[in-house]
Amino acid sequence: MKDLKDHLDKSCNLITIKQNIPYEITDQLNVMTGQIRELQNVIKDLQLQLQSEKVQTEQLKHLKVESSKKDEQIFALTKDIQQLKTEIVDLKQQQNGQIEQWKITFGVDVTKLEELVKINNRRIDNLKHKLQGKDQTITALTNDIQQLKIRNIEFETKFDNYVNEFKTYKQVIETKLDGQSANILTQIENEEIEKENVEEKDIEEEDIEEEEEIEEDTKEEEEDIQEEEENIEEEEDIQEEEESIEEEEETIEEEDYDYQDENKYEEDYDYQDENKDYDSEKKRQEEDITKFNNKWKNMLSFIQNSNLRNGVDFLLVTENEQTIYLKNCEWNNYNFGIFLLGENITLTVDCENFGHLKIKTSHLWIKHSSSEIDCSELGYPQNQGPGKGKTDQWGNSGGGGGYGTRGRSKRKGGGMYGEETLLKQIHFGSGGSGNGVGGSGGGIIELIIGQQLINHGEIHSNGGDGVDVKGGGGSGGSILIKMKSQSQSYQNTLEQTFGTIICFGGNQEFDNKGGDGRIAIHGIQLSAHDTKDIDPKPFNTI
Repeated sequence: MKDLKDHLDKSCNLITIKQNIPYEITDQLNVMTGQIRELQNVIKDLQLQLQSEKVQTEQLKHLKVESSKKDEQIFALTKDIQQLKTEIVDLKQQQNGQIEQWKITFGVDVTKLEELVKINNRRIDNLKHKLQGKDQTITALTNDIQQLKIRNIEFETKFDNYVNEFKTYKQVIETKLDGQSANILTQIENEEIEKENVEEKDIEEEDIEEEEEIEEDTKEEEEDIQEEEENIEEEEDIQEEEESIEEEEETIEEEDYDYQDENKYEEDYDYQDENKDYDSEKKRQEEDITKFNNKWKNMLSFIQNSNLRNGVDFLLVTENEQTIYLKNCEWNNYNFGIFLLGENITLTVDCENFGHLKIKTSHLWIKHSSSEIDCSELGYPQNQGPGKGKTDQWGNSGGGGGYGTRGRSKRKGGGMYGEETLLKQIHFGSGGSGNGVGGSGGGIIELIIGQQLINHGEIHSNGGDGVDVKGGGGSGGSILIKMKSQSQSYQNTLEQTFGTIICFGGNQEFDNKGGDGRIAIHGIQLSAHDTKDIDPKPFNTI
């Protein structure tokens, strides 16, 4: 029976054509397969019964009868299966024909079409899900829009209330401002009246002073007249004495001749001493220049033969007529030295006011007397700064700015400020005063030198001059020098040349000149020779 079932399954191709046969036939086949399975189970039971030794003959007979009946049923089923087989073959042929027609008409395989239909159905299902989500979001958005409309209506009502309140508040403020403006106008009128009264009083005081001066002049003239009368009386006595004086002159001429000889000898001696001092000073300067040339040649060969970069690791300027602008208010680090070897070289910062030149280097060499480090007139502008000058009551002439010393001018010079060490505080120079004509104060120069300073030029931060006599000069700035190597555990044996270091105030030739700045040098003990060209005298500590 098992072989029969396998034969039926193989012959009918139930598994492969199940997808292509109609539903009614498949139901019938399922019923038949169920019946076949029942028959198989019965046959198994029969086989078990046959294997048993205690099977009775009656049962065998009965089984034979039943088996014959089953055989008849199987025979009938085989006939039915053959009919179904023929029907399936016919349906299969019909379906194959339809599939070939579909292939001809559509050019695709039915299975692919079914797959495409399934894919499309899935896409449709996905789209349905998305549409459902969109519908939900749309409903949520409509609810939000309704809430926003409600809030907008509330906001408009509040805004209208605020507008009304603002209008009322504006009216109140306008009324207050009108009242205040009226009060201000009355105050201005009163101040103008007071100014006119003050000016009239000043004019009256000036008139009184002029009258007093006239009275003093008349008194002086009367005194002069009295003196002239006394002189006339004395002239008579003088004429009497002239005769005796003429007699004495002859003897005095002889004495003058001897005195002139003595003075001539002394002047020649002093002139020779001055020439000796000048020759020794000139000789010393020539020796310094030769030493300097030898030093910078050795240093130049060292830095040029290394991988150091000019402008980064060191600063070497050999051309004449050069102005080098460094960073303002930042440290300019040149670990292997700054060497200004040309003529008319200026080292400064690129700014108009508040120039603070900060240099940190191992060597600072300035070869020529025309070269300089300059921050002059880079401090506070005119009429600005803690020590700014003052103007007179008419705003015409102005006083000098103050810093290390007071600015000059009667009751108009600026005061002193800051501290002498320049370590706790370091300031710019203050501007001079005047009606648009005051000079600016000096800037700040801050130097940290690791090894050697050789200055044959100038380091200065002076105040500016006023435009004319009416403008006060600006005060000098600040110069702070730290000789770093001197403060270490070992002493630096290199020779230092400080040269000319100044921070004067402007307008040095006028009464309203600016005050001096401040200079401080730390890390080395200065001698009198070191400070002879430093003005003002520096604060000095080791």
